[in-house]
Amino acid sequence: MPTTSILSPPTSLFSHSSLNPTSSSSRSFKTLIPSFSQSIKHSKTSLSVRSTMAIEKETPEKERPDTFLREADDSSVSTSKSSTVRARFEKMIRDAQDRVCEAIEVADGRGKFKEDVWSRPGGGGGISRVLQDGDVWEKAGVNVSVVYGLMPPEAYRAAKGGGDSAAKAGPIPFFAAGISSVLHPKNPFAPTLHFNYRYFETDAPKDTPGAPRQWWFGGGTDLTPAYIFEEDVKHFHTQGRFMGKDFLFFRCDGKRGKNECTFEEWEAIELFTLAEYDEFKRFLGEEEENEEERKEEEEEEDEKFADKMNVLESMLCEMIKLAKVIMLPVTEMMKTNTLGRGGGRALTSLLANDWKVQKNACDKFDPSFYPRFKKWCDDYFYIKHRDERRGLGGIFFDDLNDYDQEMLLSFATECASSVVPAYIPIVERRKNTPFTDGHKEWQQLRRGRYVEFNLVYDRGTTFGLKTGGRIESILVSLPLTARWEYDHKPEEGSEEWKLLDACINPKEWI
Repeated sequence: MPTTSILSPPTSLFSHSSLNPTSSSSRSFKTLIPSFSQSIKHSKTSLSVRSTMAIEKETPEKERPDTFLREADDSSVSTSKSSTVRARFEKMIRDAQDRVCEAIEVADGRGKFKEDVWSRPGGGGGISRVLQDGDVWEKAGVNVSVVYGLMPPEAYRAAKGGGDSAAKAGPIPFFAAGISSVLHPKNPFAPTLHFNYRYFETDAPKDTPGAPRQWWFGGGTDLTPAYIFEEDVKHFHTQGRFMGKDFLFFRCDGKRGKNECTFEEWEAIELFTLAEYDEFKRFLGEEEENEEERKEEEEEEDEKFADKMNVLESMLCEMIKLAKVIMLPVTEMMKTNTLGRGGGRALTSLLANDWKVQKNACDKFDPSFYPRFKKWCDDYFYIKHRDERRGLGGIFFDDLNDYDQEMLLSFATECASSVVPAYIPIVERRKNTPFTDGHKEWQQLRRGRYVEFNLVYDRGTTFGLKTGGRIESILVSLPLTARWEYDHKPEEGSEEWKLLDACINPKEWI
């Protein structure tokens, strides 16, 4: 019988494999950079540099600040291009954190995020949120950070992928802002999601004044299932509607009596399939009735209206949670009067506008982005010692600065906005699927691969550790439990084998 082991990291070790270059004590930081420490030979200047590089320990905060930016970078104070990009990126990632966390809590039904707000004396701070052991989520982490500091040359090379050994030799001032998230559901048929989007700047090294400031964007969203449902993966990679829910539930705008509202005067507030929508239209009637006929049948209409509402209530009973989640983007449009009143008129435009997912988000900016970033994702999440990918991919990009800065900021914003519509419908579809102990064991074996990649290869984890990062944030990507079995091989042709085959031989899903 194969030997097995279960890894259960301490519950305090929550973090994420992304940019969280925050605190560390000087003692722990010394062990990370011994060669650099020796090279500075204890001169007064070198000691000063070394003490600066020992990033200060973060300070817990009771309340979220309006911004983590220094005053010089606050867009309300500064008008420089770099400062406004920093401010707008911070706003984007904090909005995205709120939006994703709200969707996760609604999908779970019971679990709530624990929030830690922290700041750094050297500049910046962050908000870490973790939901653990809910009804749907085993562990879900959504973190944002906005930090300033100095990093040693090896950390710079880690941030740049190790290919820039000749550039910037001394301690390098940097600015980094990012949102980082890994979502691990309990059900083996619901996939894990990882996403992170980040903006990075470096200034001239302390010993090379006058060097130009460099900036780049990075990020991506990728799916890691234990079992393949092709419709889920295609939805994630390309375009689709939320589980076929094209919407609609209407509410009268209240200007007239309930049973006098025409179809055009009802407001869309919930979601239906098209078939359910057709049923609904049959009850309400899309064409306005003749006024005289309505008066003659007023009493009968009152009775019919009560029947209509009973039917609608029954139709919504099983999908009310889903409706709340899926309505998140629509609710935002309603707040800005994009939909306005009158669900009938809003229907046509909404049905014609499929929800943004990976390819849609890319194509809006450059048709070459999706194939390029999809391949980059497959290559990046490669576990070399296993000769397989961590999951079924998505998009990934880094060091991106060969386009206009405004365009890339908009692109990162679009990608972050696509996370909820790309992922939540899949979880809603799978979260209550019955499963066996065998299914759960396979999920934990695949999570073992997740741990291996994140601790051995992930660039964000490497960068965070080399800059003395906040360990709770760096390791939040790890699942609550994972599993390793000696020489485990799934039976050829099984569902488990199909997943492994797709990880070894990446597929084109569109």
